[in-house]
Amino acid sequence: MELRVVKYFLAIVEEGSVTRGAAQARISQPAVSRQIAALERELGTPLFERGKGAVSLTHAGRRFLPLAEDLVRREADARKAVNPTDIQQLRLVIVTQTPSPTRAIGPFTAQHGASLPLVDTIECRPAEVYDTLRAESADLAVATVAPPSGLVSKRLCDIGLTVQVVRGHALDGRDSVEVRELVHHHPLILMDRGFSARTAFDEAVARSDAQVTDPIVLRSTVLAQAHAASGRGAAVLTDAPTAGMHAARLTVDGAQVRLTLYGAWERTHFAADAIEHWVDRFTTWLSHLPDVEELRNSPRT
Repeated sequence: MELRVVKYFLAIVEEGSVTRGAAQARISQPAVSRQIAALERELGTPLFERGKGAVSLTHAGRRFLPLAEDLVRREADARKAVNPTDIQQLRLVIVTQTPSPTRAIGPFTAQHGASLPLVDTIECRPAEVYDTLRAESADLAVATVAPPSGLVSKRLCDIGLTVQVVRGHALDGRDSVEVRELVHHHPLILMDRGFSARTAFDEAVARSDAQVTDPIVLRSTVLAQAHAASGRGAAVLTDAPTAGMHAARLTVDGAQVRLTLYGAWERTHFAADAIEHWVDRFTTWLSHLPDVEELRNSPRT
């Protein structure tokens, strides 16, 4: 399949007729018709309803349209990726877990985005990040789940787990709380096992030779904070605490339980150099923000 023929297809769709599409593509109408017919033979199905006047797409044509647009967009992105003067026009789709990385990517983009590729995000549960990276043909993953071996990856920063409680709770005002004390003396609100914060918490419990009894288990960090704010228990999260909540560091033998935030992408990605440049800039930005609430949420000393 040749991209120039895909572009002819898109020109006909945009103009609503073969004649006007050929004029837009600056090629004769018979030549365009032959090329489209060859494309339909290659795909094994008609793309247009033939008739007098304006053309319309078949069901197969409607399904092919977004794929054709994506092919042409990626060709343009590939050209921009190898031309450093066009790096600001490169578009990168970043798959992130909800919600902390996106909250950091936003302010980073506000400060430095004009000199870097245009970025957008897809948010999902941590356990789904790398599957989503491939399924959505995205460009970069940012997550606290260790990347699979087939991807290029870099460590961005560490994120500490906190115990978040409503004001007036027994842990209110505490700088830290040991895992053993937490699980033995306080009702818990935990994320389900699809979240890396839960994995890190479970590992800390095992290291402390403790046992969790009857926690509330949720799949929404927003609701975990909301239920903690209602007084139902202490929520174990990596998110910044909401207004009116207190966050204490979760520790094992005095050391905060932490996760590592990674950036990962395909080694053969057409814009690998631009992605790595973005990752390096983001990592440097994070390193100069030791108190950024969204990712480094330990109380100030």
